[in-house]
Amino acid sequence: EATGDASLRVWPSANEKAARLRVARLHADGAERRLQRSHGLSKAIVQRGDVLVFDGLALVDLTKSAKGTADEPGEDVARKSELNRKMLDGGLGQTQVFAGYKAADRGGVVMALPAVNISTECPACGLVDARNHPSATVFQCVGCGHEANANVLAAAHLARRYAEGLRPTEKRAKVSIAKRGKRKS
Repeated sequence: EATGDASLRVWPSANEKAARLRVARLHADGAERRLQRSHGLSKAIVQRGDVLVFDGLALVDLTKSAKGTADEPGEDVARKSELNRKMLDGGLGQTQVFAGYKAADRGGVVMALPAVNISTECPACGLVDARNHPSATVFQCVGCGHEANANVLAAAHLARRYAEGLRPTEKRAKVSIAKRGKRKS
């Protein structure tokens, strides 16, 4: 049961304004932390080499909603939504952009190569099988038994593809190549 006349209520109240301001500050603080983390990580990455090769995963496509439509509703929407939030909160795309301009300032090259089969292809026997990647960090070939850390293996595949002269094409991946000399001050 409401007390008082609803027409006399001041909207929004001072408490609600203060609460909204606190939430806005928390979001701004989080955004600033992500920005600083991306800058620091990209600086560390660029200092390790002149050629940076990223996998050509499209975050826009990876983080599409699983909501579906009224006729065909999505499955496990809450889990997909949480995964999307975590992927975007990690700032991978922002880190790649920052690494691109920092590498370009140093005269380096940044490119994205196709990520096709980099986590399922065995470097020892060449077998491509989804079962080769049983968990997030483990690679174990079902053909020859070769074992490795999945992330290290994926990086090695990208390095090998770059060394073999594989270059991105419009059909294979979106290209992000940055190369220019040092800025003149």
